[in-house]
Amino acid sequence: MVEHDSQPRPSTAKRELIDRPPGWMFLTLVTVAGVFTFWWASAPFLPVETVLFIGLVWTALMTIWWIWWIAAMAMASTTFSRARARGRWLAPPLILAAALGVLATDAPFHVRFALSEASLEAYAQKLAHGVEPDPGCERVGLYRACKDWQGDPAPGGAMFLVTDFGVETAVGFAWSPTGQEPALAVDFEHLGGRWWATRQWDKW
Repeated sequence: MVEHDSQPRPSTAKRELIDRPPGWMFLTLVTVAGVFTFWWASAPFLPVETVLFIGLVWTALMTIWWIWWIAAMAMASTTFSRARARGRWLAPPLILAAALGVLATDAPFHVRFALSEASLEAYAQKLAHGVEPDPGCERVGLYRACKDWQGDPAPGGAMFLVTDFGVETAVGFAWSPTGQEPALAVDFEHLGGRWWATRQWDKW
């Protein structure tokens, strides 16, 4: 009696590896990339190093997805016909599209700033009254204020830097009780009322 080998042939095993849709590990990496993209985009200005990092991460992830997708389609994949598998195939590009769409509206910054504005104003008022900032970083609303900005705030106002985990930046806020624009900033944007988003030269 001839015994049949129950183990899949190498070619079949490779086909199943390529043919199946992205697993939870890959989808988790894409989701984490999306979360960090939204969070870092909520800074007053998007730092150069953050733009480069986000670009490299998304380029790597989507390159893997495209190669995977093309290989599966070339092998006449049937997984895309199943709704559950189709969702796993489409999730990475949809997350990227959502990230680009949200970034285009600057929504992450507006939401984070609105939730932090009261705390930021209290912190700015302390600086304006001559209180020395904490030598380390302190949590102010949803931002981390790390030091007083050695700039030229408007009379009675204050300027300070903010940073995020893993990102040292030269971006921050200027608060002016008169609404006067800040000086000694490479770039600035009026956020309304007493607030300005500011940026100086990065360490680059």
